[in-house]
Amino acid sequence: MPAPSAAARQPLEGAADVAVKHLDLQMVRDDAGDAAPLGPRVRRVILTLTGRVQGVGFRYRVISLAAGHPVDGTVRNVRGAQALEIDVQGEAAAVERFIADVLAHPPSLARVDAVARELCDEPRSIQGFRIAATF
Repeated sequence: MPAPSAAARQPLEGAADVAVKHLDLQMVRDDAGDAAPLGPRVRRVILTLTGRVQGVGFRYRVISLAAGHPVDGTVRNVRGAQALEIDVQGEAAAVERFIADVLAHPPSLARVDAVARELCDEPRSIQGFRIAATF
């Protein structure tokens, strides 16, 4: 079996930077072990997108885009509402860049008619970005 090429042995460009940024976003815990309110550098936003956002690969697109940003969260369909919910947290600037990326690069078959945005004060204990169960 041939040895992998030098390019194949190299880590993905920027992967170390993303990992380091994730370390900066660890949830802060108070003395009782409970999640403390989000600090000024960390933001949690729940976006609800309505329109043709289900059955067009939107959740997978969000997961793919999240891989390029130092953010954590979930994406899921909202049953009966033709809506998609994205719950994202991270450094405020990173969250805003991620949201802009999602809105600028929807799947080709998607149509976003409206975006509702809710700013949350409480952090979630989640690392990475994943698809959550439809609710």
